[in-house]
Amino acid sequence: MSLPRPARNWTTVRQYKARCVTRYDEVTAEAASFDELMEGFTAGLAETVRKDASMHRLWYDLRAQSLFEPAFRADVAEIDKSLERMIWRVLSRFADLAGAPVRVPSSVAYAMFDGLFQQCLLKHLAGDRRAVAVLRSQVRLVVGQLVGTVAGEPARRARRSRATHPSERARRGAAASPSASASR
Repeated sequence: MSLPRPARNWTTVRQYKARCVTRYDEVTAEAASFDELMEGFTAGLAETVRKDASMHRLWYDLRAQSLFEPAFRADVAEIDKSLERMIWRVLSRFADLAGAPVRVPSSVAYAMFDGLFQQCLLKHLAGDRRAVAVLRSQVRLVVGQLVGTVAGEPARRARRSRATHPSERARRGAAASPSASASR
């Protein structure tokens, strides 16, 4: 017995989104700098638009159907919440690396990234060859705004904050001789 088309689509989307929400965990954990995380995150977004456009299109279709079909709403809410948590993990890491707080709640951050992603997907599917590059540029801008940084500033601010943070000075002082510390 085969499942009705919407049920098959939901199963496929659920499985895909379950993998998707961990897509950025590795780059988030391994990035040693704001710029490294930005490069890894935007490259991952670009790759998923290019390689998984049909799956994302299906997700947006099913999410829109949930506006009319109450049976879809709980699943959509669950998937949306998992995507919101994914975006929050990435933004929290950006904030840690920048030494600045995230300026909006997770729901607002997710809505912003989801909007950028959906607009990129629509343009990409329509054949706009610049859509992915524009997405990467817009993500850089939004991340800077959401963590209270300016493009190009995060790396300098993070280096400066690490160098002047008491625990960093203590760590450096313990590793160096008193005379070496005094000459810094």
